[in-house]
Amino acid sequence: MPTWLRQPAVLVVLALAALSLPPAVAQAAAPPAWQQTGPLTAARVGGTVVALPDGRVLVAGGYPNNPGNTHASAELYDPATGSWTATGSMAAPRYDGRGVLLKDGRVLVAGGRTTSTAPLASAELYDPVTGTWSAAAPMSVARYGHSATLLSDGSVLVAGGWADTAPPTVHATAERYDPATGAWAPAGSLPSPHASHAATALPDGSVIVSGGSASEFTRTADVARYSPATGLWTAFAPLPRPRGEHTALLLDDGALLVVGGQGPGGADGALLRLDPGTGSWNQLPLATLFGITPAARQLASGAVLVVNGSFATLFDPRSGQLAAAGTPPLNGSVGSLVGLSDGDILLVSGAYLGQVAARFTPRATVAVAPVDAGEQTTGRRGTLISVPVTVTGDVPIFPRATTLEGVGAADFEIVSDSCDGAALERGGSCFVGLRFSPRADGARSASLVLSAGELAGGRKVVALSGTGVAAAVTPPPAAPIIPPGAPPAAVVPRQVARRATEPRLRCGARRGRTVVCSGLPHRLGSGKARLSRNGIVHATGTLKNGRLTLTVRRRLYDRRYTLVVGGRRAIKVVLD
Repeated sequence: MPTWLRQPAVLVVLALAALSLPPAVAQAAAPPAWQQTGPLTAARVGGTVVALPDGRVLVAGGYPNNPGNTHASAELYDPATGSWTATGSMAAPRYDGRGVLLKDGRVLVAGGRTTSTAPLASAELYDPVTGTWSAAAPMSVARYGHSATLLSDGSVLVAGGWADTAPPTVHATAERYDPATGAWAPAGSLPSPHASHAATALPDGSVIVSGGSASEFTRTADVARYSPATGLWTAFAPLPRPRGEHTALLLDDGALLVVGGQGPGGADGALLRLDPGTGSWNQLPLATLFGITPAARQLASGAVLVVNGSFATLFDPRSGQLAAAGTPPLNGSVGSLVGLSDGDILLVSGAYLGQVAARFTPRATVAVAPVDAGEQTTGRRGTLISVPVTVTGDVPIFPRATTLEGVGAADFEIVSDSCDGAALERGGSCFVGLRFSPRADGARSASLVLSAGELAGGRKVVALSGTGVAAAVTPPPAAPIIPPGAPPAAVVPRQVARRATEPRLRCGARRGRTVVCSGLPHRLGSGKARLSRNGIVHATGTLKNGRLTLTVRRRLYDRRYTLVVGGRRAIKVVLD
């Protein structure tokens, strides 16, 4: 698409010049993207949240207001009913435990802290079929602020964390749980200690541990990579600066995205992207305060949902843009985001005394009216039509393409598009400029397709219609009565004869400021050309072999002009 058509000033001209604008769309307001579920049976700060294979969600442990009241209880969320019900309780109270869904459907919860805030080495297994807990073998050391990652072979890697010491120290050790044997085995040591860090499994099976704390008052930028095949840790490309209590997630393109967290000087709002293949970090040109330990999850559309307190944002990794995504009905810190089987996202509160959870439906709604271009002379280019696209719901969209489809797609032309690459929040609009130029007489139809992963089915289809009308045929003038003795030249006035022979210029699509026209007789020869009207020059260029190449200086309309070739020969032409 020509660059000049993307400029805002041109879009304004298109909107003002459009002779046929689509009518407003009467559409009911979209429901809020965030809907509160039934209340949890208990508030659970630091609770462990895991999605189960049958679609339910397990939340275990946590505390309501202070660690001294830490729960051993657990509960389940049923997406079908939107309600929470109690399930079996753990053997001991626990918060800040790390939970992992095993390949056999059970859930392993390891480490964390108890009512005295002391770290735990114990681990427990939850069976969703029976709704009961059983003891698992304990880890070799007590840990909290550690990571637990499911490996491709079904084992679980636990790394780092705070130790049971005063003052607090940080582990550099790791260990591996084998569900088949129920035993833990050493998994080497990281090159440096990490606690309150992030761990992410990569497609090749390795695990990246990034940032965190190296000691009680020291953040670290160190990054380590674990190879399950060799059981060894190696230092990897460090973060651009120290950061801990952040979130790191694997994107669908294989890159690692780091969101939020805290550095030596406070909260760090920079978004970081790691290419694991090259080991290079890229700081994205955005500075949004996502806060400490934000909840983040990539959606099926490719966008990343980030929630911090009562603020929700969508980040589009492809365009690098951000847009607001409604208001979660929560206050205080956020617990976890988990995906549900229908594509919705469950947000569980991590706030004090917060028995609140909410469900996010990531499907955007837009209003676009069908377009009736009316009648247009067949074979002639029509006037411009500006088609507005407006977001009507909480979920923003990041349009990726606007195309024409259908049997009559060639009868329509997209001449401008402010939607492609935009980030549109609720109430925001973009515009697509269309031109209807029918190739044949009669009713013509096509579809305008707006592609965006946030829309249902990934696209919005808009009906286009118009009618091609044959050009009017002017009947020949009636034969005049010739007075006796009048000369033949007096039969047809000179002005009428000249207009009947005026050439019609057929001009192609404009490329920037250049347009190429044909339809001139070869007898005009070649040379520099000038197109003017009422003494004002509208375009200049050259004529060669009947092909006229012009540089447009003023806007051209479908009307008569004077063409001067070689600075001497002037003829009247009609511009199609």
